[in-house]
Amino acid sequence: MRAAIAVPRIGRDRGANLSTVRALVHEAGDEGADLVLFPETALTGFLHSGVPAHDYELAVTVPSAEIERLSRLASDSSIHLGIGVLEREDSRLYDSALLFGPDGRLLLKYRRISRGWHRRGDDPDVYRHGSEISVAHTDLGKLAFLICGDITDDTLLDRVRALDPDWLLLPMARGFDDDVHDEQEWETSEIEAYGLHAARACTPTLLANYVGEVDGCFGGAVIYDATGSVLAKSPLHQPGLLVAELSTGAEALDRFVPYSVVIETERA
Repeated sequence: MRAAIAVPRIGRDRGANLSTVRALVHEAGDEGADLVLFPETALTGFLHSGVPAHDYELAVTVPSAEIERLSRLASDSSIHLGIGVLEREDSRLYDSALLFGPDGRLLLKYRRISRGWHRRGDDPDVYRHGSEISVAHTDLGKLAFLICGDITDDTLLDRVRALDPDWLLLPMARGFDDDVHDEQEWETSEIEAYGLHAARACTPTLLANYVGEVDGCFGGAVIYDATGSVLAKSPLHQPGLLVAELSTGAEALDRFVPYSVVIETERA
């Protein structure tokens, strides 16, 4: 499988964000990717406020015109497209991830289960959580999602392991905080910590983060093998694509493609 992990620059302008997603999908297709993975809340950024009237405007319904655009992007590039969105269903909001097949069909919808995607005091009738973990059976193998903080929950990792997917897709929206203060701590400790979680799931894992213009997300993409070892990673703060030739035998040949600059990538 040739995978492309997209590291978009995401701001407040939803139309500009969608244009960036479109450009990176096309670039991934030009790179010969079979799969392109985008981060959590990739259309709007992690900008929900806990005020439903504001956050409803950020969210998309499934289906909707924007979901149809994503479906067409996947089919136009004949690519599997994974992407995180803030989803609205009636008056409820979910932190969700969608997987489209190369024919544009929606193959998998996952709703984040862990609680960290919204503030503790937010209305529980509005800000909701999923409960199900499932796999999509594709030509690339079995694919599953977790989202951001889900990866730190051992119970969820054990559920993933029981499903035995070939690839775990991990969209996230991560900035520096009390746990990770700077780039050095990310490089020396946090990347390894995520790898230990991937090892518990016993599944090769593709991690996608975005570069936030207003929310401090620092970007970066990482690919782990089933033992949690890093196969490939991209630099922080730099938009682009991490393109890697992968096998279930945990081999990778990777190149980082800065946004809007296409680099020819050799096949393994």
